[in-house]
This record gives sequence, C-alpha cells and structure tokens, in this order.
Amino acid sequence: MGEYILIGLILAILPIISWLLQFHLSRKKKELHLFKKHPPTYLLDWLFVPFNFFWIYTIIFNPNVFILLGVVSLLINYVSAKYYIKQHIKEKRPCHLFNIKNGKSSAAGYVHAIFSVIQLFLILTFLFNGIMNVFVYINSIVLFLFLLPILYFSKKIHGKISGLDLTIFVTGIIILILRLIL
Repeated sequence: MGEYILIGLILAILPIISWLLQFHLSRKKKELHLFKKHPPTYLLDWLFVPFNFFWIYTIIFNPNVFILLGVVSLLINYVSAKYYIKQHIKEKRPCHLFNIKNGKSSAAGYVHAIFSVIQLFLILTFLFNGIMNVFVYINSIVLFLFLLPILYFSKKIHGKISGLDLTIFVTGIIILILRLIL
C-alpha cells in the first residue's frame, strides 16, 4: 500500500512540473501572455493532479496492454499536435507551444508534448484497463470536469469549435459513460 501512495504522489507531481516548466519557458520567451490565453494547459491540466494520484488504485497492471496503450497515446498525440499546429498557422493565432511562422515546437511545446503522452497513457489505461472501486468514480468526475469546458475553450481560442476538440469531447464522454456502466 505504501508503494501505491508513492506512485500516486510521483504521478500527481507530473502536471505540476509540466505547468511550472511551461510557465517558466513561456515567461523566458516573453510568451507568458500566450500561455495564459490557453486555458486547457493553463487551467485544466491542474485537474490531473488528483486524477494521477488515484490512478494507481484504478488500473490492472498488464504490460502488454500498457505497451499497446502507450503506442496509441504516442500516435494520438502526434496527430493531434500536427492538427493543432496547422490550425493555429491557418488562423494566424500565436501559441506558447509552437512558432506559427515555421510550425516548430517551442521548448514549452516539447514539455507539453511529453506530459500529454504520459497523461493520455494514464487516461487510456484508466478507461480501458481498469477495475471498479470508489477511486474510479473520483477519477471519472475529474475527467468529466476536464471534458466539460473543452468546447467552450475551443470556441474561445479558435472563434469556433474545433473539429478535433469536438471529437475529443464526444469520444471522451461516451467512453467515460461506458467505463462506468460496463
């Protein structure tokens, strides 16, 4: 049980480290205002502190499933990053995660990319390789709170609801509901 608490604490620190590094790197490049204008990373990623702490209590350890879901997380993050970069370039909307002039990631973007791969892996293992207990309900509420404002923030950032954000929202809600009833 002690190792579960230690793993939970280590995982809970990841979103904090990611946020602090993005804050520092954005401030260093004089793009802190852009970080603050991106609520999903500036605000919503804090929800993963409790989610990550309770994650270890909600999953079944299966190395084969972990490898598969790790690869899926990498692929989803790669495709999503390419989509968001193209979308921001097309909209001529600067972002702290990448340079819209050349489409290359910033240092803060690399930090966020690493965090996103790890975080999506944790979410996927929670959704597809879990057990049922009280911690599942806690983490389900946290994921719901993460998903709930996505469409609002998408419209605020892009002036319209992004197709990818809509896909994330709908897919996330459906899979979360299925996780709770199956």
